Amino acid sequence: MTALPEWQRGYDLDLLKQYTAVFDEHDEGLVRSRFGRTSERTVAEHLAAGGLLSVGSPPTACVLFRRARNQQWLRDYTGAERARVAPGQLYVKRMAGPPVEVLALLEQLREYDQGTCWYESWTESAADHYVLQSLEAEPVLTKIRASSEMISVSTSGHPPVTVPLNAAEAPSLCRLEGDYTEAGSSLLRAFERAGAREFAGHYSAYGKGWAALSLRGYAPPGQDADPDFIIKPPDMAKAWKAENAEKLEWRPEWSALGQQLLGQLAPYLVGLVDDDLDRVRLMALAPGGGEIERHADIVDREAGTRDGMVVRLHYPLRTNLRVIFGSWDANGMEYSAHMGAGECWYLDIRKPHTAVNGGAEPRIHLVVDVRSSPLLRARLVAAEHAHPVGAAVPA
Repeated sequence: MTALPEWQRGYDLDLLKQYTAVFDEHDEGLVRSRFGRTSERTVAEHLAAGGLLSVGSPPTACVLFRRARNQQWLRDYTGAERARVAPGQLYVKRMAGPPVEVLALLEQLREYDQGTCWYESWTESAADHYVLQSLEAEPVLTKIRASSEMISVSTSGHPPVTVPLNAAEAPSLCRLEGDYTEAGSSLLRAFERAGAREFAGHYSAYGKGWAALSLRGYAPPGQDADPDFIIKPPDMAKAWKAENAEKLEWRPEWSALGQQLLGQLAPYLVGLVDDDLDRVRLMALAPGGGEIERHADIVDREAGTRDGMVVRLHYPLRTNLRVIFGSWDANGMEYSAHMGAGECWYLDIRKPHTAVNGGAEPRIHLVVDVRSSPLLRARLVAAEHAHPVGAAVPA
């Protein structure tokens, strides 16, 4: 008889697949990468540790859980520590199946332990939301993966130690005050006089018809940036970093093209110095279906609204009414908006977002990544209240 692989912990593979089938069905449309799937290995680990409850044979509902061994602070999508899990508290890692059956399993778990219990769930799952509401579990924080999967952490029982989120973190997509219509026209004219060169195709795998030029990009210290080098080295995959180790020491520098356009960029950079800026790019989205698929730039560890972190501002220079941005807030609510020419928009790139150009004209934005400050946070909070973004999409 062939020995079972060690990772199976002695469990038959067909049995493990029966459990994962429950999760696969529950997670359809929610899991956006192979890393988000509940694997047979994960099920085997929980079975071996006594951390799996299920209904039926074959199972129709499952809950994976563990008991915290040590004190642990939970981080949200901002990277900040938001909640403390104390030793001995129960932590539900996954739930799947019909809500009534899942609820029965979780109530069984709560009867076993009346203390604080933590629950991870898919933020965008109506079934998970129903279960947690029924348990009167309070949402505490949201985690976001690069694949744009959103995971909520909730708690029931005794109030845990938590740290509130700053108000400036709430906006996902909002329009800031300011009219840049004349500045945009001037910048486009100057760009065309400078030779209006081809844009470099974007390096990501989640877009088509998406291209950019660096006015300010990463380069060796003291050297002009290459307009075609649109990459931010710290955000790249491990394999790229291993092959381009020297580029990890590069810092943002103006390109020759950016220096040519500094006079026209002045209205966008009022009060800013080079130390305030990360990248400054012209970004194009092709007409007739150019698309940036749903993703989250969570790998950018500098993105955020705390002092010194990087905030992304979009200034549409050339657009059409069929260019639509989509964004999801930390509660999984989806918003859609058209960014009009001459406007200024904030996009929280850590949260899921997307864009599509369904029109017949190209879209060109000036995209400025700027270091956050108390003044900028105040602008974001004011914009969220003054210009709330609805879900309506222009016809």
